[in-house]
Amino acid sequence: MLSLHPAVGVCLWRQIWRRSFTFRPPPLEDEMALKSFNPKPYAGMDPSMLPKTESLKDTLERLLPCWYDQIAPALKENKRVLIVGHGSSVRAMIKFLEAMPEDTFIDLEVPQAIPLVYKLDDDLRPLKKYYLGTQEELDAGLAKVAARGKAKL
Repeated sequence: MLSLHPAVGVCLWRQIWRRSFTFRPPPLEDEMALKSFNPKPYAGMDPSMLPKTESLKDTLERLLPCWYDQIAPALKENKRVLIVGHGSSVRAMIKFLEAMPEDTFIDLEVPQAIPLVYKLDDDLRPLKKYYLGTQEELDAGLAKVAARGKAKL
């Protein structure tokens, strides 16, 4: 959700918008949507063209063309690929890569700033995954993400 602290969202919509795959939070007004984006790439753009709300499903649908057009072909050529994203886009990509059902996806926590490495087979299905960090770093990162939805206002 744009421009809303997760704790506020939890108070308003509980865990639904943070964890649901299909739920879209209430849309932002045009002016608020414009303020939520880095203005340089969107300079001169009609604010009505900017997304006002987005589910994780929408996020995944926005990411899939990049996967099919750029990432998958590079991987098929045995190139190493680095994907950098925010929590929602990373969670959506994990759901896609692992063909994760919604009932298990809801509980997926992804620590911030700890790289996740996938080893893929020839069909680009995960064979192995691991985080590049110590167990202490991983535990601290997961605790921080989990606490975002429980923060006191």
